[in-house]
Amino acid sequence: MKIKIAGKYFEHYNDVSVDTSLDAVASTFSFTAKYDHKNAFHREVFRPLSYHRIEFLHDNGRPISTGTITTSAFNSKAAPELVQVSGYSLGGVLEDCNIPYELYPLESNNRSLKEIAERLLKYFGIPLVVYQEVAKDCNQIIPKTVAEPQDTIKDYLSKIAAQKKVLLSHDVYGNVIMFRPKVNSASKGLYTKENAEEMSLSIDGQAMHSSITTLRQPSKPKKGSKDILSDDYDPLEGSDDDVLGSGTKAKKKILLPVDTVYNPIIKVKRPKVDKLSSGDVTDTLKGAENTIANELKAISVSFSISRWDPISIGDIIEVQNDEIYLEKPLRMMVYNTVINESSEVKNSTITCVLPGTFTGEMPKTIFT
Repeated sequence: MKIKIAGKYFEHYNDVSVDTSLDAVASTFSFTAKYDHKNAFHREVFRPLSYHRIEFLHDNGRPISTGTITTSAFNSKAAPELVQVSGYSLGGVLEDCNIPYELYPLESNNRSLKEIAERLLKYFGIPLVVYQEVAKDCNQIIPKTVAEPQDTIKDYLSKIAAQKKVLLSHDVYGNVIMFRPKVNSASKGLYTKENAEEMSLSIDGQAMHSSITTLRQPSKPKKGSKDILSDDYDPLEGSDDDVLGSGTKAKKKILLPVDTVYNPIIKVKRPKVDKLSSGDVTDTLKGAENTIANELKAISVSFSISRWDPISIGDIIEVQNDEIYLEKPLRMMVYNTVINESSEVKNSTITCVLPGTFTGEMPKTIFT
């Protein structure tokens, strides 16, 4: 691995770790480095709060991650101490910061997801790349969205993107990207207890539901319309008669647009209801599908290997290990990778989830 800081290669480092997740706008990194306070170059690249650009590269020059140094920890002892350095890729600032006051108001009308994102990312000089498979969804006009002052930019954009079943992520160059993983891709390999180490299966049943119902926020009625709910009507606060559509009052109103999707692997009754705060009528189904798909993260497989395999987040692999209840090869998507390199070892840890986590495709029976 090679490291370039502020456009110049830096050689005296060790214990590098780069952590990358599929649904994050930034990877995180850390490493230790030799610091010579008498060296002008060292004083420049390690000057606190300089937010220098940093690039991690394979030995052949292919990029691993492009980011910003955010944190340094210095120590002074009789024996020379190494500096602890960490940070994230360029989009990390979107997870730290709220929408700047210069870009208020927080309400956005008749803009597409792409337009909203480009407006916010331009402020930080971060490019946006929209993949062809989601271009139509990203360019669809959204009548109204409203951010909260305390929302981070990443949270606000992710909330809108999720309703379109669009994934907000990043690439090795630090660009923020909008795409949809390809679940039908060929597997990059089979991992078993023979070629992987410390393989584990994690399942959080408490985080999963049998059904997800999504209701849309009431919209302002058109002049003379008797079919649209008024702004001050909220089914989550109304009476049972209002919600169920019975009684005199209910006859003057119709139900909110509503959609329900079911998780076939949850056989007991565990319902959940969400309220869609922005988007159009058709987004209720997408919102419900996205919510129940996101819950599939509760099922994950992690394993470590004493090497760096040519697999990346979003890739499809297969895992099989009868000791963790996976009797047959199971197709999974790489969700997170952590690569490590020191003067002594080179290894990686991989976490994968069901492909439907990012597409809404419900899995068939997994555990028999």
